[in-house]
Amino acid sequence: MKKLITFMANLTLILALTLSLAVSAFALTPADSAETSVITYSDEQLLNPLAGELPQNPLTAEAFHQVFNYAARNNLSTITISYTIPYQSNYQALITNFLSETVNTYTYRYPEYFNYLRKVSFSTIKEAGGWSIKLNFNSKNGTGDTEAMQLKRTEADAKAKEVYQGLIDNGSLHDGMTEKERAKVILNWVLDNVSYLDDNSALSHTAWNAFFNGTAVCDGYSSTYQLLLRLDGIKCWGQKGMAAGENHHWTVAVLDGKTVNIDSSWCDTAKRDRFFAVSDLEFALTHSW
Repeated sequence: MKKLITFMANLTLILALTLSLAVSAFALTPADSAETSVITYSDEQLLNPLAGELPQNPLTAEAFHQVFNYAARNNLSTITISYTIPYQSNYQALITNFLSETVNTYTYRYPEYFNYLRKVSFSTIKEAGGWSIKLNFNSKNGTGDTEAMQLKRTEADAKAKEVYQGLIDNGSLHDGMTEKERAKVILNWVLDNVSYLDDNSALSHTAWNAFFNGTAVCDGYSSTYQLLLRLDGIKCWGQKGMAAGENHHWTVAVLDGKTVNIDSSWCDTAKRDRFFAVSDLEFALTHSW
């Protein structure tokens, strides 16, 4: 059974509050003193989800999505964000909620980038000149494994490019194919080279493990598949949900203008076409989200 095991269910968000001076509540709202970032995502950004710079004064869920994007794109384990707006007493709770939403919802869309450093913590620092937050991204296995996981993320990205180029060089991907045909070729590569194995490790949820060890669980499959699809210019993202009574993860893609579901890990045990390019209506017979 392909499942999204407790690794994903038990994402850790740790809150630390550090005050070097007393924090006072301000009557001003963020908009009263400085512009707060509000970010919307276009379809084109699905092709390059990590694009963009660090947002100014992040105080929305969308802005923290962009913070996480920036950290992943630059392979960072720590980010310090300085705010140019006065601190208010409700900001601690707001930031905690937005980070929780980002960790527990947004990162599931792009596990190919975020499954390496799953332990997120932050501290709020109030100083004479203003205030800032410090975000820490670490391996689920602890800080001692963080650098190794950062390296594996880089290696997985490089391997995806190598595999994709190989599909072009051997003629499997060529001009004149529809997006659905190209997505099927890429899926076949994943199914031919990856086997399902739940060894209860953090790595089993990553594209690195699929590429270099040939095994993965459901979100490891979808991470691998999504890296390769995006290299081909196919818009895609991950979806968490339930299947057969268990936590599960699969891919949603836009193929030839149609949004479809592709469960790459289930394709590895069922007929390969059974869970490939399936409509929401049909997919809902076996999956829920």
